[in-house]
Amino acid sequence: MDDNLSKSRFLNSIDKYARKKCLKLAEEIRQIEKERLLKEEVKIVEQARTLMMSELADVKKKITIKIYKERTNALQKVYQRRLDMENEVFDACKLRLKKFTQSDKYFDKLKKSLNHASKILGDSFNALVRKEDIKRVKELQESLFPSVSFFEDDSIKLGGFIFKKGNIVLDDSFDYSLKRQRKFFSEKFSCKLV
Repeated sequence: MDDNLSKSRFLNSIDKYARKKCLKLAEEIRQIEKERLLKEEVKIVEQARTLMMSELADVKKKITIKIYKERTNALQKVYQRRLDMENEVFDACKLRLKKFTQSDKYFDKLKKSLNHASKILGDSFNALVRKEDIKRVKELQESLFPSVSFFEDDSIKLGGFIFKKGNIVLDDSFDYSLKRQRKFFSEKFSCKLV
């Protein structure tokens, strides 16, 4: 009996030891599985983050390109509208100048211009005028400015004079004045929205 009891105790001990080992192995397996799962989870999270960052970069790039195109388009529209307005203003100026050149005040303006040029250039110089004004200024030549030589100049479209004496050129044409005004307008009233 003692033998059986000893065997039973021995088997019980082995059984206890085996259960402890089994539990320990099961715990080690769970720990290994947990670590592997954690590593895989970290790996999956990193892959997802990389994919998300790549997608986000693509979306940002597309949005940036779209914003750039929209902004460029808007700026072009603003610039074109400003240019259209500038053209409207200066077309209206040309029309007013055309009407002015058909009035008696224009003849007075031509006289003043010739007097001013005489003070600067002396008595003898060349005065260039547009074709439409040559007859009117010939009257001035005969009565007030006999030493001034008048010539037609196709570059003068709107009226006024270009005076020449040697290397000196005085441009008192409406074309030049309007060109200066347009340059001033462009410089001072350019779009500063962006």
